[in-house]
Amino acid sequence: MAMLERRKSTEQLLLERLDLLEFELNDTFQILGDTLSKAKSVLNSAGESLARWFANLSAHELNISIEKAFRKFDEDHSGALQRCEIQQAFAMMGKRFTDDELDIVLKEYDANGDGCIDLEEFSHMVKLQLKVPCIEGCSPCSVCTNNQECCYAHAAEEEHKKNLECSLEKQRKELESNLNAIMQEGALSLGELLAPIPIFSWLQAEERERLGNESLLLHFAKGEEVVRAGEDSVSMFVVVQGEVAVVVGGNQVFSFFPGHFFGETGLIKNEKRNATIVASSPSSCVEISRETFRKFLQGRLHTQHLHAELKRRREGKVDRSQTCEEQLQELVKLAQQRKRILESNQIVRTKSSSSSSSSPSLSRSVHVAKS
Repeated sequence: MAMLERRKSTEQLLLERLDLLEFELNDTFQILGDTLSKAKSVLNSAGESLARWFANLSAHELNISIEKAFRKFDEDHSGALQRCEIQQAFAMMGKRFTDDELDIVLKEYDANGDGCIDLEEFSHMVKLQLKVPCIEGCSPCSVCTNNQECCYAHAAEEEHKKNLECSLEKQRKELESNLNAIMQEGALSLGELLAPIPIFSWLQAEERERLGNESLLLHFAKGEEVVRAGEDSVSMFVVVQGEVAVVVGGNQVFSFFPGHFFGETGLIKNEKRNATIVASSPSSCVEISRETFRKFLQGRLHTQHLHAELKRRREGKVDRSQTCEEQLQELVKLAQQRKRILESNQIVRTKSSSSSSSSPSLSRSVHVAKS
């Protein structure tokens, strides 16, 4: 009987201890939860402050801006941000941290544990918030609690973008070099190159030269957008090299080749662009701004020129057996022929003017001789 009572007493004591232990564990978990919640809130606040401060910068601009900001915050020029400097830096960004909150920030981003934030740690901290990949070999990335995978989440995408832009730039430079060589060989200006195109053919040579001087020659790699549907119509374009596709609702409905132009309707009617134009091959276009269009073409652009061009497009009067380079050569050939005709006419007019001016003096000399 006594043994049974002692056993019950022991079980009761164990149950009481278990209840106490459960209470302590719950209390501990509550404290841990509050601490983690506070840490997350502090780190989110720090991240938002950094993201706002360094927003909307290119990768190159971001690196420069990070270094400039670090030098500015490092008031004692020690090469590392001390506690007070970190507090002041975040205060400048609009967030004031207590000492306890600052401890949380340091624990998260002080990779080497020296109680300071050096430039590499500061750069890592900023780029992590902006989801920008750190440079290869970044020391904080190796111990980052957010894991390297997060730090380099967009590295592959950024590398792809970089390679793509290099490829596009190479195509643009080749286009520019090719077109410049052809125009130099033919001794043609941009205005003269536009002369064979119907809507420019009736302009005076001097007007076309001024129009060419006030226009831009742009180059587009294959797949690049020239204009996008829904954009404001701020310019028109003339294709001088390559081929561009007209895309409406995701479907290609037409193609423009050297000598074709587009975008004039939006300028005349002051409407938004109704189609997206994409370079089907490496292409060069002359862009004529709204101001230049108004100065040289609007009000003087005859309706028959537009109707003739639209009819030409509908009938597809383009020799599709020719390559885009051959079409460009044809355009250059027409421009050269027109230039030679104008020069020839100018020579004839000059000789005629010279002859007529010398005739009166010849008559006078004959008259004197007879006297």
